Amino acid sequence: MNGEFHSHPVGQLLPNPFKLHDLHGNLWEWCQDDFDPRDYESLTNSVTVDPTSPPSSGVRCMRGGVWDNTIRLCRSAHRGANLASTHNASVGFRVVKTIPSP
Repeated sequence: MNGEFHSHPVGQLLPNPFKLHDLHGNLWEWCQDDFDPRDYESLTNSVTVDPTSPPSSGVRCMRGGVWDNTIRLCRSAHRGANLASTHNASVGFRVVKTIPSP
């Protein structure tokens, strides 16, 4: 198993087939939008753009699963939710930088 039943510093585990590290199953990753289950009710498998909710409820969306989830839940499409004030060893964030196209 790649995760060895605990979290790891970024880049320490094997990359996925796209050469990306730690996208699934290391830590839950906070998302920018609030979590509102109604946003997902009308989605189909063909939708490629995530719904976003303005920050208002204090319940934030998290993605990717965490090392102690089952394999089925460790994927980018899996979403969870928690209060934005939550602090624990299972939740982190990913720094993202937009790179302009050439």
